[in-house]
Amino acid sequence: TPERQPTASEVAAETRRRLFPAPDERGHLTTNGLLWLYAAVALRNLAVLGIMAIVAPYLITVVGVSQVLMGVLLAFNHGSQVLFMYALGVVADNVGRKPLVVVGMGGSSVFALMAAGLTTVPAGVLRLAFGVATFVVLGASFSAMTIGGLAFISDVAPATRESELMGIRETAKGLGGIFGPALVGGVATLYSYELAFVAASLVGFLATALVAWGVVETYDAERRAVVVDD
Repeated sequence: TPERQPTASEVAAETRRRLFPAPDERGHLTTNGLLWLYAAVALRNLAVLGIMAIVAPYLITVVGVSQVLMGVLLAFNHGSQVLFMYALGVVADNVGRKPLVVVGMGGSSVFALMAAGLTTVPAGVLRLAFGVATFVVLGASFSAMTIGGLAFISDVAPATRESELMGIRETAKGLGGIFGPALVGGVATLYSYELAFVAASLVGFLATALVAWGVVETYDAERRAVVVDD
């Protein structure tokens, strides 16, 4: 009956079935290139979370800002997201989902290069301004990737699996966050912060290429209609 709560064993069985679906039940994972989006999200987070794990000591000891200014710079990342999230939601409904994801992935790579280049800018106001721009780029790219990606998943997800597919996206993000800090931190320890950030940018550009090549747009802006592969 509708009032009956599922048992723990039923929940476990359904979870197992969804995590490891039979071959004939995997179609929803490949619709419009959804799996490529998941792979790209994992790679992007490997790069960006790897950088963010070590960016505080980099800013203080290498770039040469104070702890207070470091906090201000980092705040521009999340502060800019407040502005970009809504604005880019409007863009997603007028332009499409894939362009936002591609721009977001590519912007994350540009952020990595800008972070690596902070030490090349003359110390003082110019370096601080470049630092602000660096974290605004991160905030804008994260917003674009998030809005475009979530709208894309909402478009392709079967009615009974939308939350599940959103959850897989978060899992992909988490996988990137597991390996990124150790890998980027390891390169920074063995070589330099700058080289580590440049290497991370290459991973981000790979994520961008995966989305550009593998993901198929789900939104027809002219007809304002969702178009999904059967």
